[in-house]
Amino acid sequence: MVGIVMFHPRFLVAFILSNYLVCLLATAARNGGFTFELIRQDSLNTPFYNANKYYPNVPQSQISAYKGHHLMKVSIGTPPVDIYGIADTGSDLVWTQCVPCDGCYNQTNPKFDPQKSSKNRDISCQSEQCHLIDTGTCSPQNLCSYTYAYGSSSITHGVMAKEKVTITSTSGKTVSFDLAFGCGHNNTGTFNDHEMGIIGLGGGSVSLVSQLGSTFGSQRFSQCLLPFGTDPNIPKMLSGNEK
Repeated sequence: MVGIVMFHPRFLVAFILSNYLVCLLATAARNGGFTFELIRQDSLNTPFYNANKYYPNVPQSQISAYKGHHLMKVSIGTPPVDIYGIADTGSDLVWTQCVPCDGCYNQTNPKFDPQKSSKNRDISCQSEQCHLIDTGTCSPQNLCSYTYAYGSSSITHGVMAKEKVTITSTSGKTVSFDLAFGCGHNNTGTFNDHEMGIIGLGGGSVSLVSQLGSTFGSQRFSQCLLPFGTDPNIPKMLSGNEK
């Protein structure tokens, strides 16, 4: 059977769409682990699924190059706000759209408001974490300002902050830790209205995997993607040693 390889124009991530399970194995782990759900676009399991949406002239929903996207849910802030971001192994920064957001793309869910979180802490431009980002510079308020660009000319611009993030495993276990992330105030690109940002899973110091590993001592993850039409079998991401 011949697999079809689609190169995403934004992140250049290859997805093999065949009848085989696709697993991507990353670096080594030491203790513990947990499994996260990855939500396919157009899946019945996505909270954005619209059962009333239909195309009168075609027997199935339309296919687009962005169907290879998988969303990952993380909860940011105190109280927590659910963020559905694109899981991207080709970049490092974790970011979401934040208010004020004058130059942002349309988004169905409310944008994250750092002023409503009791634990939000701005990262200064003198901090070590600001220097971990190649484009980290000083804003007029002495904050860590960033500009992060992707292969398709999608760009996010904002300030770095630190927040409590909570991730729930498919086993029901939750993990919480402090995450340095981008609060995007000016974001453009080929995003749809339920993509609330990007969850960077690369090998850089600011990626979710690296920050999670620094906190819990586990820096391995595997990403298992399933063929379309396999609901209720949900693609998953394994971090650490959880079975």
